[in-house]
Amino acid sequence: MGISTGMGFAYLIGGMIVAWMATQPPVVLPVFGRLETWQVVFLAAGAPGIVVALLLLATVREPRRRERLARSAGEASLARCLAFVKRRRGAFAPLMIGMGASPLMGYAWQWLPTLFDRVWGWKAPQFSFAYGCVLLVCGPFGAILGGALASRLYQRGQKDAVFCMALLGMVVATLTSALLPLMPSPAWAVAMLVPASVSGAMGAACGAAAAVFMTPGEFRAQVASFYVLTINGIGLLVGPTAVGLFNDHVFPAQGGVRWSLAIVVGVAAGALTLYLATGRRAYRAAVEDLEAAQRRAASA
Repeated sequence: MGISTGMGFAYLIGGMIVAWMATQPPVVLPVFGRLETWQVVFLAAGAPGIVVALLLLATVREPRRRERLARSAGEASLARCLAFVKRRRGAFAPLMIGMGASPLMGYAWQWLPTLFDRVWGWKAPQFSFAYGCVLLVCGPFGAILGGALASRLYQRGQKDAVFCMALLGMVVATLTSALLPLMPSPAWAVAMLVPASVSGAMGAACGAAAAVFMTPGEFRAQVASFYVLTINGIGLLVGPTAVGLFNDHVFPAQGGVRWSLAIVVGVAAGALTLYLATGRRAYRAAVEDLEAAQRRAASA
């Protein structure tokens, strides 16, 4: 939810800055000299993050650890955490690798401004405003929707509910994101951004929740770190790089970026999503085993 909101504001502010910079003299700073337009956008979009970080540091306290099985700090070591992940690799591997489809699509979408410019003639401010508005509305809605559906299904006895919502989000996001570059007009492409953003946010939120939901409290921070490192490593390595390589060597024409995006997202994210689906049974077993262990610990 925070990612979508932050990106939405970044696109809105960035688009406004690009439009404003076109009418202003160059920005020159001491030591750094003249700044390009993209550098000013980075500074303006990143500066609020420093303020937010300081506010969080000053106001948010470390939460109390709950649902722990360990009886001492020694039982919550990195080695024990890695051993736990290894025992549950049938669930963790598909989740941590398969959910790489989420940042893969997100980072590949950094080519969307180029797509709208080369294919439909939309300049950066025009696209940034449209996409920023979509992200601000659809991102939080998708994250909340996924959580609400997962909670309702779990209350009805479906132990793998959060995993299923992550999988559903990735399936819909992959299909809509692969079709988006092939739309016949920019209006249709923006319309396709809506289901892609809703499902993408739903999948991302539920995927992160799924990683910690099958993990004892003493290991959750470490598992969350492994999860973020793994999925973002996959996304950064494959997403933007593969699109650029396809643009240079396979589809060098001006409009070729649409085919590069469609193929990279459809094939790479599609393959990762299929692998994600293979972990459902093991994930359900992991949740059931954790709940049984927690009941035994509570009654001891």
